[in-house]
Amino acid sequence: MKNILFDILIFVICIGCSNRSAVDLPEHIKNQDLENLTIYQADVQPNQTIQLIREQAFGNSEDVLIGNPSQLEADRSGRVYIGDSQQKSIHVFQPDGNYLSSIGREGQGPGEFQWIGNMQILSDELFIYDPNSHRLNVFRIPENSNTAPEFLHSVVISGDNFEGIPEANFMSPRLYRIRNDGSLILFSRNSIFQYRQDPEFQGVTRYYLVNMEDETSIDTIFEMDMPEHIVTEWFTIPAPFNARGLMALSSDDRIFSVWTDDILIKVHSPDGVYERSFYYPFVNHDLNREDAINSMDDHEQLQKAVRSMELPKTWPALDRMFIDDKDRIWIATIVDDLDIFEWWVMNEEGELLTRFNWPRSKQIVKVKNGKLYARKTEEETGLEEIVRYDIKMKTVFK
Repeated sequence: MKNILFDILIFVICIGCSNRSAVDLPEHIKNQDLENLTIYQADVQPNQTIQLIREQAFGNSEDVLIGNPSQLEADRSGRVYIGDSQQKSIHVFQPDGNYLSSIGREGQGPGEFQWIGNMQILSDELFIYDPNSHRLNVFRIPENSNTAPEFLHSVVISGDNFEGIPEANFMSPRLYRIRNDGSLILFSRNSIFQYRQDPEFQGVTRYYLVNMEDETSIDTIFEMDMPEHIVTEWFTIPAPFNARGLMALSSDDRIFSVWTDDILIKVHSPDGVYERSFYYPFVNHDLNREDAINSMDDHEQLQKAVRSMELPKTWPALDRMFIDDKDRIWIATIVDDLDIFEWWVMNEEGELLTRFNWPRSKQIVKVKNGKLYARKTEEETGLEEIVRYDIKMKTVFK
């Protein structure tokens, strides 16, 4: 009996080895000589189905008119916070969609905003970053879901506060995320003016770990190349059809990164030390000039530049990546139909949980507390609203 079990085990292991060896890695990935690389099959099937059930819309009503819903957060009680960069305030909604109140207003004082940047909830506090005034406004979240948050204090986050940043030829640092221990991850990138001086310039984005109690404690923990830029008389911007670097953090502050040409996701420790990677073969879809021009929207100068520039042969493999509060990795892959993304949901090890198609016009802005939040624009009015969906995932028995 033991011999039979042993033979079965060896058979399963051999099958696994042969499946992995069947994947032909591209040369540029082989050349990286990555340790702890997990390779998945191109035809791997997800082990779960997903259903997204529309529950509630949050947006314009008789009580509130939202100008530009740029950021979103949700707390444990289901309250929804929508950052409005046009009105320079945050609209607070109850879980049932009823408007509760707004917090903050336009200004340069404590609790006021010139722009609404990242929003993040830690414990019972709501942190709202204003990149224009280099300030982090902190609000206390009450337990009563019928009560709006109260302003507590502000923290100034500026290059003037920290030794050694910004570095020469780098832009002023901005907040990327607050870690669970209260330390900050800031980022800074090369000035875009360097692209104007040299279109072949290769810039980088650097991420710094900052201890707010010791402003001299600054460590560079991660670095990613910047994408190629289109340079015109008025614009210096990356094109949506060029590959770029994406980064996301898990709940334990591990760093997940990807260069969007491939589905090769690398995992680093909270201090930026490489740990492992996982890879999925993916056929990038052909890029034609008409689609490249249309990707620049209605900017005539940019479209003119795209008409004459050398284009990549294909679109990137993916467009977006984020990690939800259950440490599931969500990536938006680019498919033939440019009106949709094919979203993949994976666990921390890279195992594919589910896939689904989703309209690009309904931009997914957050997944939290078992809910998906998407930004939708009404075609008739042009007004935007946030729609909440309940996520139902079910294991498929094969």
